[in-house]
Amino acid sequence: MPGASKRSSRTEVNDTETSALVDRLLHRQGVYLPLELLLAEGRLLYPDFDQWRAGAIAYLDECLFGDSDKSVQLLRAAAQYARALGLRPQPLNTRAGAAGHP
Repeated sequence: MPGASKRSSRTEVNDTETSALVDRLLHRQGVYLPLELLLAEGRLLYPDFDQWRAGAIAYLDECLFGDSDKSVQLLRAAAQYARALGLRPQPLNTRAGAAGHP
């Protein structure tokens, strides 16, 4: 978003906090979705996510708050923890109007 100020997010990625967050998402939703992690951590706002889903925003990373390297670190730590739990990645189409998605 050109001209929009990005609010600050956490600057450190803590693996213990990340695993606890993944655990909460699993408990609440029964599934771990990286997009939900970004929403829960305040690195992505739901209205921005909705606009991206609808195709109004081309790249989701245009909407992320905070240091992009820290977002990548957060997602990697969460993925590593999910693998340690025995979870396996599965493709998911989150774009509106996609087959199998409202």
